[in-house]
Amino acid sequence: MYALTDTPISFIIIIITCLVSFNAWSRPEMQDKFMFWPYEIKRRKEIWRMFTVGLVHNDFQHLLWNMLTLFFFRGLENVLGPVYFSLLYVSSLAISGIPDLLKYKDDYHYSAVGASGAVNSIVFATVLLAPWAMVWGIIPFILYAVLYLIYSVYMTRRMSNIGHMAHVAGAVYGLIFMVIWNPDVVPYFINTVLMKFN
Repeated sequence: MYALTDTPISFIIIIITCLVSFNAWSRPEMQDKFMFWPYEIKRRKEIWRMFTVGLVHNDFQHLLWNMLTLFFFRGLENVLGPVYFSLLYVSSLAISGIPDLLKYKDDYHYSAVGASGAVNSIVFATVLLAPWAMVWGIIPFILYAVLYLIYSVYMTRRMSNIGHMAHVAGAVYGLIFMVIWNPDVVPYFINTVLMKFN
């Protein structure tokens, strides 16, 4: 069985993200420079926006939701190790933004902020390893992940500056990353889920 305990990179990500987000709320020019803006990524080749999007958030509630979720699922770092955990998180920031980049690259008015894509990749990668672990001691990881994804799919129908399509893309990428990292996670996940009902 996979053990999910604490190691430091996830806490560093949380601290840096909170500090940058707090700072950006009082400095609109910083928020504008870091946010995901497909039009400017295409026109000015501002590729860094694919990564810095995870450092800025819409408001305190948005930041709290993302960082609290990352905190709940931080144990994945103990399984992957700091290098692969960092690789998953950072790469998922960019990869989860690709669908919205393709969809909105010619839309001057569309932009998005938040670490949701990367956080969702961590959530779904963790679910493969520990589907029945609990959030707050009451909600199984697998249920939390499914409900979060359903909410994200529903929200893709609404226009906002939170990239809900990135949630879906991040979830898929997290699953793919884990299968590439270790294909045995698939039968392990299936067995773990089925054992709960035996």
